[in-house]
Amino acid sequence: MENRDAQKLKEVVRGADPDIILAVETDEWWREQLAEFETTHPYKVLQPQANGYGMLLYSRLELVNEEVKFLIDQQVPSIHTQVRLNSGKLIVLPFPTEEDSSAPRDAELLIVGKETKEMKDRSSSMAISMMCHGRVLITCFKK
Repeated sequence: MENRDAQKLKEVVRGADPDIILAVETDEWWREQLAEFETTHPYKVLQPQANGYGMLLYSRLELVNEEVKFLIDQQVPSIHTQVRLNSGKLIVLPFPTEEDSSAPRDAELLIVGKETKEMKDRSSSMAISMMCHGRVLITCFKK
């Protein structure tokens, strides 16, 4: 990990005051540096890794059924969780990590899409899916 400018990241996060923070390419050092967000964002999924694929997710909104999965490579995690919005609605947020090529990421998104469809099929909710920035699949469930 070459980037150790935790102070700058914390200033940006404090300035934006987001409900959800996702830090990628994080290791144990970054987890220690960002620990203050555990008090302001009590819901969290922390998967620091020394290999450049670590992820730290902090949320003010309730995380439901949060899980770290290794879908394509046992060294590359993705975070899967539902987020309860202030309205009470749940949205599904899988956070895949970045790969050097798009093939593993694309395969991971296909797996997540299939899992999302299965979730929709098991519920009476209608699912609305979209791609954001070409890498994060977001599915909103509405009654």
